[in-house]
Amino acid sequence: MERIRYTPSPHYKWAAALALALGFLSAWIGRNWMPALIPASLFLVSAVLLGFLATRPPIEMDREGLTLGRLRISWTDLVRVDSTGYRAPLILRLVLRDERKVTLVHPGDLESSQDLFSNLKKLASAAMIDGVPAGERLGARRSVKALPSPRYRVLRPEDEAEVERLYQLLKTHKTLDDK
Repeated sequence: MERIRYTPSPHYKWAAALALALGFLSAWIGRNWMPALIPASLFLVSAVLLGFLATRPPIEMDREGLTLGRLRISWTDLVRVDSTGYRAPLILRLVLRDERKVTLVHPGDLESSQDLFSNLKKLASAAMIDGVPAGERLGARRSVKALPSPRYRVLRPEDEAEVERLYQLLKTHKTLDDK
């Protein structure tokens, strides 16, 4: 397997620049009209957050391990991977063998985030993913059985009996007309 590289989406840079511009515009308007300072502060906070996400280092994976910026984690050192529910940007909590906790933030699009998470599940074969040990993850995939579809009651029993009686009558007469 070659090295896979996940970089931040370029949309975060453009969104940060737009939020910054709108923040300065709102601040300029706020010089004469004080309520405009509220959206100015919100735009500036958003610009800082989006700028932080846009400047995250790339995430690289290969057979030996995972690289987060300058931090190199081998697959044998990775003990647990917990998802937070955020998928775009993808935020995962990693627990290492020496009890260190690392937060992985990947500000990519949804497809890139899903690809990163599925590759992480495959390559971190000894780690627990969301509290499920590796052996149970692999065994559960093999033993998936299709459940029978549930049968919902649409009619009351007396209505079902009436429908059955009309069906039998239709089968014997081949028509519903009396003629």
